[in-house]
Amino acid sequence: MQITSKLAYSLLFALGFQSQVIELAEDTFDAAIAENRLLMTMFYVPWCSHCQRFSPEYEKASQLLSSSDIKIAKVNCEEHKDFCKSKGVTGYPTVKIYREGVASDYTSSREANAIVSLLKKAAISPLSFVDSIHFDHFIQYDKVVVMGFFDKDSDIFNTFHDIAIAHHDAYVFGHSMDKELAKKHGIPFPGVAVFKQYDEHLDIFPGQHTAEEITSFIHRSAQPSIEEMTPVNYQALLGAKQPLAYIFFTSDEERELYHSKLSKVARRAADQLKFVFVNSNLYGAHAQTVGLSLQFPTFSIQTFDPEANFPIDQSIPLTPEVILDHLKQFLDANKEFTFNLDHLDALEEPTTPEAAQESTESDEL
Repeated sequence: MQITSKLAYSLLFALGFQSQVIELAEDTFDAAIAENRLLMTMFYVPWCSHCQRFSPEYEKASQLLSSSDIKIAKVNCEEHKDFCKSKGVTGYPTVKIYREGVASDYTSSREANAIVSLLKKAAISPLSFVDSIHFDHFIQYDKVVVMGFFDKDSDIFNTFHDIAIAHHDAYVFGHSMDKELAKKHGIPFPGVAVFKQYDEHLDIFPGQHTAEEITSFIHRSAQPSIEEMTPVNYQALLGAKQPLAYIFFTSDEERELYHSKLSKVARRAADQLKFVFVNSNLYGAHAQTVGLSLQFPTFSIQTFDPEANFPIDQSIPLTPEVILDHLKQFLDANKEFTFNLDHLDALEEPTTPEAAQESTESDEL
């Protein structure tokens, strides 16, 4: 049986699990704001269904941050109605981030990992100086870390600093003047690189040092080669009207196998065909909307102009090689798609879910 995060956290509380979310009241609120340079606060009421759905992710975020100095709090507006109203709360849940006592509304993803990522970025300066001693730790600070290697009195430093200020909520930015450190990672000096906890782990900027080109490079590099479909991004993925290639998986091992084998394929196709993972245990019914039966794992391509589905032959056991063959047949039948699948080395070993898992776990920067 698949245990969802909501059920898992309900079970933990039933077993005496101690919440890391600080419960605030009107008489403790100001002190908490004063004591914490950064504090996220959820204003909620117990009977609100949206609050009930959000609470497990909010709790999970607090657990993920428990070893840091970043705190998460909540206020029960059923018990403190007038106080919540004085804070501008008009609906539930309302989430605010207090930086140095100044409030801003949080309206982004309600998934725990997204909350943690944003708060970790907010907790540090927009551009951090990084020396060789702390470098390895810094590039693991978040899923995407952008590093600039250049002298501080250079024009590129000023450009990079402005980019960091503008995109601080999206990415972690670091700067180093260590030429040997750049050389160690194969990065030119001056140069810009994106370190990631997924895909190729390191992307080195190949273009001219203009703000527009660097910013565009960062955005492209930060996109995972294969995104996972969730209730949060579902509408955005479909609303973009970009053709989608759905990989329905049944286990983490399957997901790792398909990712290890097909991420290069996905990157090569990215401008014309967006690859997405779909957890069939949670959203398997979506398979029927793209021409498939409820038999997993499976694969299908959906286009929007014109609207059409190109499901794989489900009588054949799904492997990365079968998916690649289906993609080639799709390209043969749809000449408007021009990405090239020739000479790909994406389908190297490992060839089993277990081996793919081991390979993923052993990847290092």
